[in-house]
Amino acid sequence: MHDLVRFHTGNKFLLMAYSQKELRVLGNLVANPDKRSFGEITETYEKHLHSSLEDPPKRTSNINVLMHLLGHFSRELSKNERQFFLETLELYRDGRVPFTSALRLLKAWAVRFQNQHLLSQTFFDPYPDELIEWTDAGRPIDI
Repeated sequence: MHDLVRFHTGNKFLLMAYSQKELRVLGNLVANPDKRSFGEITETYEKHLHSSLEDPPKRTSNINVLMHLLGHFSRELSKNERQFFLETLELYRDGRVPFTSALRLLKAWAVRFQNQHLLSQTFFDPYPDELIEWTDAGRPIDI
């Protein structure tokens, strides 16, 4: 059960981007208020996990998660930093900058403020670096 809790905790914001509804269901399963067996919990968890990942996150869902993450730093950031982030978020909302522009700002703040809970989130790095295709305006970059 400890491993399931750790998995769920580490994927919380990624799951939130995919489906807030399923995140609530999964969270309730992990909490296990009915004291169900581990086998029953994992079987049901797996079903809802698959269901939550059926469709890719929408831009509005990503923005919701980004705003939620911003809340973790709100007091530590200057007014100008918050404003710059919100402007970047609007550019993303309008399709003028990629999602990673806002995401990298938040990850930089997690590093700066040593927020280990956020740094452990798969939302910042959902897949291995080897799968990242480095491009600039559609052209490969010589690294």
